[in-house]
Amino acid sequence: MRILLITEKLDKNDDTLGFFHSQLLDLANACNPLTVLVLEKRSHTLPEKVKIISLGKEKGVSKLRYLINFYTTIITTLGSYDAVYVNRNPQYILLGGIIWRLFGKRIMLGYNHQFVDWKLKLAVLFANEIVSPSEKGFPCKTRKLHIVPSASLSTYLCES
Repeated sequence: MRILLITEKLDKNDDTLGFFHSQLLDLANACNPLTVLVLEKRSHTLPEKVKIISLGKEKGVSKLRYLINFYTTIITTLGSYDAVYVNRNPQYILLGGIIWRLFGKRIMLGYNHQFVDWKLKLAVLFANEIVSPSEKGFPCKTRKLHIVPSASLSTYLCES
């Protein structure tokens, strides 16, 4: 399966989000092609076959420019992915959900947190699937929830 993965930050040295870099390495080996859209791109060791697109936070661009870059990217790359996996940030599903639904893209939200707000509840409506490593990691009740251990994420995303 061709995946567009959207995450907040790509930085293997980040104290909070650095752990996700190893999952991206696993995904890069399992999914071909893999496109990663990030708000901010920093240090990484992903293979060259992974297409990395930054919305430009590391360059100090404005929030309006992030939004323009986001829509430009998801629209111009529509033919290069079958599914969208949004890591931890339901607001990206709110921004792109209508476009992805119109073009028949499978929408998945990866979430592992107790925090619930209106953005998360609305993103669940757009998403085809919610992926979490445990039931405690996704506090909303939905039939869309799939419990997938972190170690199995690449297999789940790329082979389902």
